[in-house]
Amino acid sequence: MGSQTNLNLIYSSGTYPREVTIRKLLADANVVERNYIEKGVWLGEALSYSAYGRIIGLDRKVDRLVQAERAYADLGYRPMSIDAFVELGGWGKDISDLFRQKRVEGEDPIFHARQYQEEFKLELKENGIRTAWEYLKAFLA
Repeated sequence: MGSQTNLNLIYSSGTYPREVTIRKLLADANVVERNYIEKGVWLGEALSYSAYGRIIGLDRKVDRLVQAERAYADLGYRPMSIDAFVELGGWGKDISDLFRQKRVEGEDPIFHARQYQEEFKLELKENGIRTAWEYLKAFLA
């Protein structure tokens, strides 16, 4: 009875399908691929809550995905869009058709996370908002 109740809670919460989807993606992933997916999921999940207000530490999440995205692209893959990570991290959508897509010869990678990072930092600057790192530096000064 207790285990059935737990299963019902897991299924009704919506987290179970998302976790299964993520585990399937990572099943045979190497370290670089795993890092890229994990950082993308962290950012995607955070962004899925952005309608509720400012996200603490978003700048760090973006910075980490930028680094992971570069390493993933260095393997010859097409980086995935931020929207794809929101779909996976926030809602559990299966994005396996986008994972490990090899670029054709001569195709330059599109660095979605870097583009998002530049837009995000510009938006912060225009609105007079400092990043968590800037707050910390100011506090320690």
